[in-house]
Amino acid sequence: MAISYLLSKGFTITERNYTKKVGEIDIVAQKDHCLHFVEVKTVIKYGDHYNPFENVTPFKLRKLSRTILWYLAEKRVSLETRWFIDAISIEINREARSAKLSVLWNIT
Repeated sequence: MAISYLLSKGFTITERNYTKKVGEIDIVAQKDHCLHFVEVKTVIKYGDHYNPFENVTPFKLRKLSRTILWYLAEKRVSLETRWFIDAISIEINREARSAKLSVLWNIT
C-alpha cells in the first residue's frame, strides 16, 4: 500500500527493505533528484485509536540515520544529493474492512 501510494505521487522506488547490521530502511524512493528514506509502520486497529507514528521514536530515528549513512556510502551517493526521512502509517481496521494511510514528510 505504501509503495502504491508513493508511485501514485510520482516517486520512483529505488530499494525495498535495505538491511544492514546497523538497521533497515523500509523504502528508498526518489523524486525531483531527492532521496526519500521511508519508514513504514502498520497496525491492526482494535477499538481505541492508536497512532502508528508513536513507534517512530528518537531511538528508531538514530538507528535509521546510521543505516541511511551506510546506504549513502555504499551506493556512492553524491554529498550534494538532498535526502529526507519520511514516515508512512497504515492503520488496518478489520471490522470495517478498510485501511487508512497517513504520511509525515521530512520528519527530522
